[in-house]
Amino acid sequence: GETFSCGLFIFRVAFDPEGMTLAVLEGDYHEKKVLLLDLESGGQKEIVNGECEERRREGMSTMCLSSEGEWLATGGCDDDCRVVLLDAKTGHVRAELKREHAIN
Repeated sequence: GETFSCGLFIFRVAFDPEGMTLAVLEGDYHEKKVLLLDLESGGQKEIVNGECEERRREGMSTMCLSSEGEWLATGGCDDDCRVVLLDAKTGHVRAELKREHAIN
């Protein structure tokens, strides 16, 4: 089997519909990034990253891959408390949903 290098903790994993790519949310409690692991070739690609240590993004706490494998949604508790929708293959941001007001 293939061996991949991931961060200290793995928070979420999701397969694409074909079962050939695994999306992994890895990092520590405050800073994370999303990796796409190609299970056939053994390659890996950072699809969501940031400016923190090891190119992690501060505040990101979750991710979800769409059932078709085309979209990746990330969310968290950064300054904007936002949900970001990305193209799962390229990592290009397609939409950002920011919280307008606090919900109590």
